[in-house]
Amino acid sequence: MKIVPVDAAAFSDLCRSVLADPHLRDGIGTYKEKKLHLILKEYFVRSAADREVPFRGFVCDGKEGNVITEIMTGSLAGMGDKLRAFLPDHKVNIIFPLIVEKTLVWIEPDTGATSRGRISPRRDGLPRLLSETVYILDHLSSSNLTLTAVFLKVDEFRLRNGRGKEKKIGAEKIDRIPTELVSVAEYRPCEDMALFLPDGLPDRFTRYDVSKATGFSGRRLSGTVKALERTGVIVDAGLGKKPRYFERAQDPKTQKL
Repeated sequence: MKIVPVDAAAFSDLCRSVLADPHLRDGIGTYKEKKLHLILKEYFVRSAADREVPFRGFVCDGKEGNVITEIMTGSLAGMGDKLRAFLPDHKVNIIFPLIVEKTLVWIEPDTGATSRGRISPRRDGLPRLLSETVYILDHLSSSNLTLTAVFLKVDEFRLRNGRGKEKKIGAEKIDRIPTELVSVAEYRPCEDMALFLPDGLPDRFTRYDVSKATGFSGRRLSGTVKALERTGVIVDAGLGKKPRYFERAQDPKTQKL
């Protein structure tokens, strides 16, 4: 794992310039490319000539020589085909934002007026990125793959068009605008998967314990456990009973990919 120095001032300037651009500011969320994606792309791929580069039947968010940058702000579910095409002879850096503080901003659908709401109690941590690695399990052993976690504070804009008295239940999420770049860390899955293990787990634990430690359930919980087991970070405790118990591998660097 490598902590990457951040240029907070440059990031703030970039956010302001994107929001001030008359071609981008009219109507949050009305453009195909969301502003969070655009800002991260321009921060991590500084030269415009290196952005949106066609390569092997795909369009890379960034390509500088043999280094490819992909900005994934939602899920890694669509990365499989690209990784199969790129990883054999190119380095791929997947940029993934993790939201450590989110302030809700409500938009009135009739007038466009905005009002700041509360800070959401939900916060992303490394388990959020871990749960997404289930979509790229076949590629985690590649020494050419890097996962970059970008910890951000954001304003999340929602349209007040939901249910209930205040029309907030099920309201449409429009866009997320970064307000602060907190930190950046690079992980090489072929070496660092043990660092994604959630904190607070007992020596032997079940899926329920993982759920308590991460707050995950359903598909996200299943993906988390599968990724940890498939990469050899956790192993079956061998108790032969249900529910199934796991424990940390004695040598977490031993990969089973």
